[in-house]
Amino acid sequence: PWSPPVLYALSMGYAARVIGFFAIVVTALAVTTAEEERPPATELASAINGKLNGAPCNNLELLGTSKLPAHSCREIAKWRSDVANDIYYIKSVVTGDSFPVYCDMAHGGYTMVYKAVSGVEADVYEVWKNNGVANEEELQALNTNNVFKSHYKNRLVNEWREYRPKEVVVVLYKGGIEVLRLVFDGHLSNNLDWFSKERLAFSPYTDLKTSSTNYFSIAGHQGRHFFINRNYAGCPNDFGWLIFYTPGIVCSWELTTDYKIKYSKSFEAQNWKTGNVGEADVLAVFVD
Repeated sequence: PWSPPVLYALSMGYAARVIGFFAIVVTALAVTTAEEERPPATELASAINGKLNGAPCNNLELLGTSKLPAHSCREIAKWRSDVANDIYYIKSVVTGDSFPVYCDMAHGGYTMVYKAVSGVEADVYEVWKNNGVANEEELQALNTNNVFKSHYKNRLVNEWREYRPKEVVVVLYKGGIEVLRLVFDGHLSNNLDWFSKERLAFSPYTDLKTSSTNYFSIAGHQGRHFFINRNYAGCPNDFGWLIFYTPGIVCSWELTTDYKIKYSKSFEAQNWKTGNVGEADVLAVFVD
């Protein structure tokens, strides 16, 4: 015969198995009930899509307008099928206020935060780094041409850490046509250190990542901003890839009366005086 302790242990083991069995049954019933109460997948997807930012299902076409500002151009591109490169409305990540921006929808929804225009007598670095905005509400500035003769900057430059861009893109335009694109990793960056060789993710230049550089920064050197330069070797032998310069600083190749954007039109650094160097109308910065 089994001793009392053994019988007790056996009875407790049996009770545990019974309790476990009923627990499984109850869980299964609960899951079945939940499945019966859950709307069909198509209805659920419609509800999720339609409730984005509190918008009713039939009003997603308003996303990105002043009535329903989005969080970013990327969000507009994701939820709307009728988008094109144009002006849309997004909201500040700090205050929640809405403001207009230019969205590059052709590349998936990049938000223009800054545009420096060739020929404008204003220091592009000072505009970038100060705590204010420049022509943020001026709709004529929200494009990729230089018809509006002033620089542009919106609040996202100063809200950089709160916005937390994943990518930052510098694009040069000539006559509204893109002539150069540089892509940078924006993760954990601030509004100055993203522009660096270490963060460069894409460029058309085959030598830029491996060549030495004496300047690669927005601040640059002696009035040369957004400056990516390989070397100084006396003005006739200076080589680089990108520059937005103040006229008449030092060298003959910059002795003009205009503030100009120059860039290498080749796949490698060029001599600023004699090389294959092009001029652009606009330098724009986009974030994603």
